Amino acid sequence: MLDTDQINDLHRLYRSEHWSIRRIERHLKMCWRTDICILDLMKKAAFEQLGFDQRESAVLRLRSQMMNALIAEMEGAQLTQAALANQLGISQPRVSDLLRGKLHLFSADMSITLLAQMGMDVRAKVRKRAA
Repeated sequence: MLDTDQINDLHRLYRSEHWSIRRIERHLKMCWRTDICILDLMKKAAFEQLGFDQRESAVLRLRSQMMNALIAEMEGAQLTQAALANQLGISQPRVSDLLRGKLHLFSADMSITLLAQMGMDVRAKVRKRAA
């Protein structure tokens, strides 16, 4: 588990430099030799452990889940970035940002739109939080 200083460093980096989740993962593996993976960051308390409040954590978790699904679908399509850009109706640099996991550059709405463009169905499940 990360210590408090490491968590504060990651939170500061994410906020000030808009680090993507994948970049945080690489940073963790390189600097602290931890075994954290991107799937761990989608777990309920992962973003809270990085210093985000409960509301921000919920939004980031949802956005990261959609981003991971989109990246997997794009990589599975085995198309060039230019071809993906044409299919999605965005520029090639935006496709590059997507494939590099730059979560902060894509809203939930944009992620849903892009998932639909890739032929995926997006469904949300809403329920009360456990006390």
